[in-house]
Amino acid sequence: TIGMCVGALIPGPILASYTGRRLTISVGGLVCFLGCMLASYLSGGSVIVYYIGRFVTGFGCGIACFVLPMYNAEVSTPGVRGSTGSLFQFMVVIGGVVAIVAVAFISGWEQGFLIPGYFGLLVGILTWICPESPRFLCDRYGKDRARAALQRVRGGDCEAELELIDQALREEREAGQVGYVELFTKEGLRKRLFVACYLQAAQQLTGVNAFLGFQTEIFQSAGYSTDETT
Repeated sequence: TIGMCVGALIPGPILASYTGRRLTISVGGLVCFLGCMLASYLSGGSVIVYYIGRFVTGFGCGIACFVLPMYNAEVSTPGVRGSTGSLFQFMVVIGGVVAIVAVAFISGWEQGFLIPGYFGLLVGILTWICPESPRFLCDRYGKDRARAALQRVRGGDCEAELELIDQALREEREAGQVGYVELFTKEGLRKRLFVACYLQAAQQLTGVNAFLGFQTEIFQSAGYSTDETT
């Protein structure tokens, strides 16, 4: 969890802003795979190496969790942007279910720890068959570089949308960036920040992750036998 916080807050924004969304997604997935390898086959029985591997795993996941919703929003059309944005959390839950089912058929603990690594490796490689974010290309290199990428995700005439993207970027530059202090001192921004953060905290406060992590102990305490819980 600490690794995810660090990955999302520090290298995620820097990489996404200066190197592009695709490279950042790829780095996040590959670092996650490396962390899983350190926590399993490369730990050599060392608890310290295991914890380093867990931190690196979270670090890669944090980078990916920062940039994936951004990329999703930047390639979606405005009409479906909200719906496709919700797919990120939906796929997080689907991934958790797949991992739980997969563990039931895996005997070695090392392979269990490598499940997220395999998916991270897959994402790190397959992201390169997707086009770069047209918004990033327009911001960094201009409309000419962004046009081809936007046409790939639209499949038709995209000049009007390209002009809107360019105009929005110009307006954002003129408006300037909001500092961290302003997020907490300006009333309108403070409320939005609270809602966005509290929704994530409230999701965890339901206890779903604790239940998934300790479900065996919970069912055993409820009177189920070991054979039934496994």
